[in-house]
Amino acid sequence: MSLLPSSTVTLGPAVSRGARALLGWTIEEFAATAGIGVSTVISFEAGQRKPMRANLEAMMRAFSTAGVIFTEGADMNVGKGIKLTKSAEVLRDILTIASLKRPEGERLAEAKKRISRYQGEAKSFYEGSEDVPFHVRSALGTLRDTVAGEIARRGQLQLDDQAAHFLEPVLDTLDDLT
Repeated sequence: MSLLPSSTVTLGPAVSRGARALLGWTIEEFAATAGIGVSTVISFEAGQRKPMRANLEAMMRAFSTAGVIFTEGADMNVGKGIKLTKSAEVLRDILTIASLKRPEGERLAEAKKRISRYQGEAKSFYEGSEDVPFHVRSALGTLRDTVAGEIARRGQLQLDDQAAHFLEPVLDTLDDLT
C-alpha cells in the first residue's frame, strides 16, 4: 500500500463526498474550511464541473489537514480510496460522543474511555520498540493537536455548538496525559 501525498492524488466528486462523510462535514463546513464557495463544492460533487486548480488544492489541503489519507495500492486489503489517520478517527468518535443526548459527565467519561483505548492501541503498536512511553506520549500529543485544531476550525467557522464546547474538557484531559 502506498499512502500518497495529496499533491499526487486526483480528487474526484465521489472521493470528496466520501471524505466529507468520514469527517462528518456538511458542504458548508467543507467550503468554509477550504476557503472556497459552497456552489463550487456542490457543482464539483455533482459532477457538473471541475474546479480550478487553486480550489482543488484548497480542497485537498483541507482534507489532508483534517486527517484524510488518500490511498492507492495493489494490496488486496487496501485499494484506491480514503481513510482517516488514527487521531482523526478518535476525534470523529469523540465528536459522535459529544452529540449523544446524555449528561456531559457521562459523555466526558465515554470520551476518556476512547482516549484510553487509543493510548492502549499506541502502546500495542509500539511494543518492542526502544522507547514505548515516548511513542505513546507522541501519539497522545498528535491527538491533542488534532483536537486543538478542530477547536480552532470550529472557532474560525463560528460553530458554537455542543461539540465545540465539549472539546474543551477533552483537550484538558489530553493536556494532563501529555
